[in-house]
Amino acid sequence: MEEERAARVSQLASLEAEVVVTEVKNPELVGAVDIGHCLVQVNDQVIDSLEYQDAMEFLKQSTQVRPLSLVFLHPDGVDKCEHKFEESGPLMLRFSHRIKYLNDELNAVQELMLASGDKTRKKELKRLVQEMEEAIAGAQVTFTATQTRRGRRNSDGGDLVPELGETAGFDDAASEEDDRPGQDMAVGSPPAPVSGGNLTNSHADNGRLGELELENEELRAENDTVITENEELRAELEASTQENDQLREELKKCKEEAAAAPEEKPGGMLGFMPDMPTMSMPDMPKVGVPGLPAEEADQIWTSMSVLDFSVKLRISPVKLRKVGAIIKNMQTFSGITFTDDNINDVVRALFVDQSDDNMLKAFSVFDPEGTGVLDGNSFKEVLPLLGEKVPPEEIDALFDEVDADGSGQIEIDEFTVMIKRMNPPE
Repeated sequence: MEEERAARVSQLASLEAEVVVTEVKNPELVGAVDIGHCLVQVNDQVIDSLEYQDAMEFLKQSTQVRPLSLVFLHPDGVDKCEHKFEESGPLMLRFSHRIKYLNDELNAVQELMLASGDKTRKKELKRLVQEMEEAIAGAQVTFTATQTRRGRRNSDGGDLVPELGETAGFDDAASEEDDRPGQDMAVGSPPAPVSGGNLTNSHADNGRLGELELENEELRAENDTVITENEELRAELEASTQENDQLREELKKCKEEAAAAPEEKPGGMLGFMPDMPTMSMPDMPKVGVPGLPAEEADQIWTSMSVLDFSVKLRISPVKLRKVGAIIKNMQTFSGITFTDDNINDVVRALFVDQSDDNMLKAFSVFDPEGTGVLDGNSFKEVLPLLGEKVPPEEIDALFDEVDADGSGQIEIDEFTVMIKRMNPPE
């Protein structure tokens, strides 16, 4: 789906028509006209070279008369579709300025890139974002040049809009009610009738050129903001990639050291005594930790045996006791069978890195059905698993405190706040 969005943005960036379909609710058009199609002709008037405001004003005036014929252009710039509205009533279509639509599509793909937990998919989305940015930058340059050319034609006294005929004209008062370029506009019931005249009358004032330049500056500023945000996201992604590379190197080094260690020879510790039998101790208990009760020592052993190396590396020995208790709780829980990967996801979010990505993974462990929420019963089960010993009579009060929006359910953002309060980042 994101690939289709990127392809559509690249195609639309090369077109000149400024009126783009953003929503289709008319059942007669479903399957023929889709999001991203451009409106290029109303009845016999070609409007693909008009400004967004002028095109939409002409369309609104034309809806007062039936039959009404509209021609739509596919984003590929080749295929066209014509539809004739015979009966009066709303068109059940929504339109937007082409430049705004392109930026909206870019923002949507960027949000998906940030939310993706799959490294490969995130890399693919990053490539699509870069392609869309390049296409939109080119479209912005073309749009600015077109606006300047239109303004120059207007200041020289030329027709900004081709002759539309006597019934299509409107006066200055109607022009002032235009929707600004870039704002979504739904074409529904016909507007109030406007007085006759020529469409160019609404643009006779040379101040229109200054207005166009101001709008272009606003679009440039918005585009610069998007580019800045993209650069920040790239920097964060590169920093995360470097950190992962360091952990991989450390893990690789440990594996190499383990592989290079000499193997124990038969005959026990003294290899030169071949007749000494090898001792097998399958029931040998874990070695105790001096100064620690047996239960706490067992918790530390549990942590060391289950956690990934990259997780153990970043947890202090003091916290290993609590981590061991959490692991035992999850291993002995009867409601859900937790894998070692599940346990590592929870411990990583609690004690290592409280990023949004890690919080989402931990939340998903306790939400195997993918509902996106935890109800009261699930909350009562999850709380002890996280190492929190809360008396039963206080759990309901704690649930109400965590449920900030009072929905009766715990969402991911409320879950994140609870985890950070239980284990504040160091």
